Amino acid sequence: MLVDDHDLVRQGIRALLEAHADIAVVAEAESADGAVAAADEHRPDIVVMDVDLGDSSGIEATREIRGRHAEIRVLMLTASDDQEARFSSILAGASGFVLKRIQGDELVTAIHVLRDGGSLIDPELASALLRWATAGRQPPLDATGAKEDRVAELSAQQNRVLALMAEGLTNKQIGAELNLTEKTVRNYVSSILGKLGLTGRAQAAVYFVRRGSGQV
Repeated sequence: MLVDDHDLVRQGIRALLEAHADIAVVAEAESADGAVAAADEHRPDIVVMDVDLGDSSGIEATREIRGRHAEIRVLMLTASDDQEARFSSILAGASGFVLKRIQGDELVTAIHVLRDGGSLIDPELASALLRWATAGRQPPLDATGAKEDRVAELSAQQNRVLALMAEGLTNKQIGAELNLTEKTVRNYVSSILGKLGLTGRAQAAVYFVRRGSGQV
């Protein structure tokens, strides 16, 4: 399944992939909600997912799809090499991350790797994820469902984003406050939710308030 908010991009990738007899494009979507619905209906083996879907996030769509269908593998596709987006994508359950500037045969190879059960997580990122994961295997949860701070430590910037989320600010407003692009804020939000084991902004706000009061 192909997920990208640009029709021309989807058409190009479809033409590239369908030139290979062992690949069939069974569905397309242009938004996070559309991607989740299409995954429910078509159950593709692999989703090629754009990280930035305009007004929505491919990372959040990945988290939802993987939560519903653990057997579906997701390959993230992005125009920029953003480490935060990489980290957030893998936390959301993606099996790989490739740049849009790669050659067509490289994308096909990446899909074959995922089809055969492999992953495309680079060693440096894998090492960082391993350090985070082994810091607290099967961590305890507080009343909000969040992992304890000693397990899911947030960076200073992530804590700033979390505080503004708790104030009810939108991604655009957070970006203006911290001089970040809206896309970067979305990646931070996804990373925060993944680290804390939360499912949405409301839980994050409750967690922040409870943490401040010493209740977590």
